[in-house]
Amino acid sequence: MGLFTGNFYSKNLRMTTQINVIFPDVSNDVTPLYEGTPKVLYLLHGLSGNSDEWTRFSKIEYYAKKYNFIIIMPEVQRSFYTTGKVGIDYFHYVADELPAICGKWFHLDQRRENTFIAGESMGGYVQ
Repeated sequence: MGLFTGNFYSKNLRMTTQINVIFPDVSNDVTPLYEGTPKVLYLLHGLSGNSDEWTRFSKIEYYAKKYNFIIIMPEVQRSFYTTGKVGIDYFHYVADELPAICGKWFHLDQRRENTFIAGESMGGYVQ
């Protein structure tokens, strides 16, 4: 399983932020293994968590491999993934900037039918 952790400057956030990305790989330790282009899942953390919580407290690497998903886990602190009148533009970061950056860096399949978003707690409220 490939795990990328990276820091980069976000124009929307006007600061450096972090993402974790899991890449499925071919091996014999998980069955069934789906072949072809992986789908993409943006997996959002909860209010008391951060971008590391999914890799630390779940079997997300197993599921990424089993179901052939690239999992992108952004860091957004306690933002509720929103943009207020005053504050940091988290909504457009997650909705627009992050997919553009990840698509360019990782050559992702960005078709709508192959891109998903999910989360827990605060991350489950995103629309």
